[in-house]
Amino acid sequence: MNQSPDQEQSTLPLKVFDDRIFEVNSGINVTTYDVGNHKNRIVSVDNFFAYPEKVRDFLLTIPQQFIPNPSMKPTAWDAKAGFYPGYQTYLSFQIKELEEKIKKIAQIEFGYSGRFINYSFQRIFGHSKVFKQSNWPHCDDSALAGNICLNFDDEIEGETGTSFYRVKETGEEYFHPSTCMYRKSRYCFTPQRMDMDVYQPIVENTKYIRYHLDEHKFNRFNLYEGACFHTAFMEKGKYLNTPRMTLSISY
Repeated sequence: MNQSPDQEQSTLPLKVFDDRIFEVNSGINVTTYDVGNHKNRIVSVDNFFAYPEKVRDFLLTIPQQFIPNPSMKPTAWDAKAGFYPGYQTYLSFQIKELEEKIKKIAQIEFGYSGRFINYSFQRIFGHSKVFKQSNWPHCDDSALAGNICLNFDDEIEGETGTSFYRVKETGEEYFHPSTCMYRKSRYCFTPQRMDMDVYQPIVENTKYIRYHLDEHKFNRFNLYEGACFHTAFMEKGKYLNTPRMTLSISY
């Protein structure tokens, strides 16, 4: 006899998520400094998670999808990840303690208080073919953005972290909130480069120059303003076997 949907569901194995693995260390030391000509604020916290290995192991059990897809334009309404140059999985878990800690840091150090924090697990391989647009600096829609490095220190290869950039022509270090296309063209946000190439973020080119690298270290949390021109940075020829791994946040 066929089972009803309710009966079938009751026989399926249930995997329960335990958010205690995301516990933040007590007595964390928050370091704040300003970078660039506009003194853009960055917050850095070492030894952030109490159980970083468990966080990493848990996230690595989640299936991921490679984002750059030449058959779908990143600007399409249903292309959630845009120009992200690797594997990206958005999380919908309620992680109360982690959210409260990040919100407290944001309020104290940036004077910012928002409603929701979005989390994503991100991995980038150095040999990945991505949209060329991914190699250019970008800005985030959120007021604040950040990441927690999940690579063990012996997996970190060369210079890696979050790079921050300045527009050579104007000296701008963050996005001017304008819908005018001439300004977006100045930032090289348009026309978008849709051909594919190996991921190789810039240090300097005709439009931009890097003025700061927020370096990665295992279990280090870096937080900054999303409007700053930035990108996930790695040197050419690095991370070919083990990817750059972060738990990233937008707030």
